[in-house]
Amino acid sequence: MTPEVFYSGLSWEEYLPSMRTNRELLRRKIALFTLPIEEQQRWEQSRVAHVLIFTEDQCQDSVSALPPLLGIAQVAPFDLRVMRRSEQITLQRALTGEEFPAIPTFIFYDADWNELGRFVEIPREFRRLQDDPAEALWLKEMYDEIWWQTELEELTAIARA
Repeated sequence: MTPEVFYSGLSWEEYLPSMRTNRELLRRKIALFTLPIEEQQRWEQSRVAHVLIFTEDQCQDSVSALPPLLGIAQVAPFDLRVMRRSEQITLQRALTGEEFPAIPTFIFYDADWNELGRFVEIPREFRRLQDDPAEALWLKEMYDEIWWQTELEELTAIARA
């Protein structure tokens, strides 16, 4: 990753108004999300300096995954840029090594552009819960809350990197 490539992406302030499909739904979910105090403290101390997001307007997983990241961005001193996969598929393939890269993909870098970690598509623990028939029914009632909790748990390793 280079600064030139990273900063060719949209800022969050540019991206959100450009959304066509899920802008209002995403705004509502962002308003509902509250970053827990312990997460605020963890991310304030993080080495993460830059976060690159690959997404698409219509992606429901992005609508679920973005509120925690944006909550973190309010307290963590990192730059954030957004790229649409459809417009940057070659770059996303190069960065992920995937022929068919998933969205959302969040790639976290330190100040020297070394990758610290990534979040791809859906929290692993959330997927496990979805696949468990005993859990699937109540997941529907608390979908966002459980998604956000499992996402934050997964991102903890990146915050501590």
